[in-house]
Amino acid sequence: AGAVILPNPLGTAPGLYLRALPQLQRTPADGSSGGRAGYLHCFLLPGVPAEMRAIVERSVLPRLRARRHPTHGRHLLLHHLR
Repeated sequence: AGAVILPNPLGTAPGLYLRALPQLQRTPADGSSGGRAGYLHCFLLPGVPAEMRAIVERSVLPRLRARRHPTHGRHLLLHHLR
C-alpha cells in the first residue's frame, strides 16, 4: 500500500499519510508475539506554518480521533527538519 495524499487548502505542497507495522512489532518466524501490536501512523506535512495547521486540522486530527481507543496509550512524536 502507498501513501494517502492529504490536500493542502492553502498551498501547493500536499501532506502525506502512511500507515505501517513497525519492524520491531512484526510477528517473528517462531510465532511469538514480537512485542506490542499496533500500527505506526506517520504524517508528513509541509513546513509553512499556516499550511501545516490547515492540514492538521482538516486531515490529521480527524484520522487520529477516528483511531483512538480508550484502552490504548497515546503517543505523539514530532520532528522538524531544517
